[in-house]
Amino acid sequence: MRLKTFIWRSWLRRCSTRSTMEYRCLVASPGMVRAAPIAVHGRSTRQKLSPLQLSCSRCWRGGFDRSIASSPVAATLLSGRISGFRGTRIGSCGDTGEPSGRSCVIHRGDELMALTNAERRRRLDGIIAACLKNESTTRLLHESLERVGIQAFTTVTKDAFPVRETAEGEVRKGAVLDVETTGLDPRKDRITELAMQFFTYDDHGILVLGESYVSFNDPGIAIPEEVTALTGITDDMVKGESIDVPAVKLMINDVDMIIAHNAAFDRRMVEANLPECGFDKKDWHCSTNQVDWLARGTGGRSMEILAARMKLAYGAHRAHDDCLATLFVLADRSGDESPFAEMRRNGEAPSMLVVAKGSPFETKDALKAAGYSWDPDGESTGGYKAWWKEIEATGEAKGREAGFLRDKVYGGDVTVPAFLVDPRSRYSGRLVVKEQFQTATLGLDQSLEAGTGTDALEM
Repeated sequence: MRLKTFIWRSWLRRCSTRSTMEYRCLVASPGMVRAAPIAVHGRSTRQKLSPLQLSCSRCWRGGFDRSIASSPVAATLLSGRISGFRGTRIGSCGDTGEPSGRSCVIHRGDELMALTNAERRRRLDGIIAACLKNESTTRLLHESLERVGIQAFTTVTKDAFPVRETAEGEVRKGAVLDVETTGLDPRKDRITELAMQFFTYDDHGILVLGESYVSFNDPGIAIPEEVTALTGITDDMVKGESIDVPAVKLMINDVDMIIAHNAAFDRRMVEANLPECGFDKKDWHCSTNQVDWLARGTGGRSMEILAARMKLAYGAHRAHDDCLATLFVLADRSGDESPFAEMRRNGEAPSMLVVAKGSPFETKDALKAAGYSWDPDGESTGGYKAWWKEIEATGEAKGREAGFLRDKVYGGDVTVPAFLVDPRSRYSGRLVVKEQFQTATLGLDQSLEAGTGTDALEM
């Protein structure tokens, strides 16, 4: 995603010439018309301005360093070109019809005003892109934006990633994965684009980005119009394309973890569509669920919200752009612990998936408020059509959950299905280590305090 057209305000900068106080008026929005006081060789006036640059060439001292350096984009909008920020003038006294020797320089933006919106946008994009090629003009661009209340965004690219060159502890390899698909059901929908961005990491966070893999894939069916509208991927773009399964299998062979933003979707989709690659033999982590984004003040968990809060601009709903955006937000260093470190810590802790099998219908609101999710087809619950919740596999957490189920859901002690979960099985839908979650045993202290019995009803 490129930096888009910004609404620029006028910059009025005052300078002195012999007996005249002149204002340099930089009106940098093509559609903006502002009234500004202007003095031209002693004749004061107040007039409406189209994009206009008015200045005295004697004060330029050979360049833009005094009059325009504080607002480089405004200057280039007026000239319609990038010709350097030093030693360049954009007009001459002949432009004004002033007598020779009256060194007033004026340049009107009538041509810019006559452009269509699309042409203006292309012109603006070119100007901004030229500014971003130089460190000093990039800094001035950001400062100019911030002075009028606009925060400049960082464009998400591999080269712009905040590298950590010094590792602490063991260095490992990971991958962020994202897929674009024809729909949401891994049993019938197909992948249209796969992207993986590899990286190295240590105990504290991400170090550097490595190689990447991006490929379209012909799903063999027509891509729904609503999917094309969202992703921009058309049937013509994927026609005849395919994912290189042996290459993908080789690339993830030495990966210690795979990350996805909403891993429950991406993991099941690649395992269903690419079973030969070995994704089922890797540890998976979710940047959506394993980071407490709300506690970090983001106001949401979607990648669009997270990126906007961190002033990141990226092409949403294209696989590799989503991978890069995920790495950028996980690498945030504004707090005591990076989101990446929090995600890894939460994901590697043992947990238990509790299935509230046979819960009364009238308790659904209490279950939802307590963090339970409804599984209508048993994909996340080992085949049970029921409410479920993943909790820490600690005695304290188990006891707290047992008390809730007994007192708020079933009205007595019960035994419900539960599954041990680790990074290898999480988000896969394959729950193989089954246990019996007995509220009478786990919530013994609460049972004694409430004066209830210990006979459990098996659900």
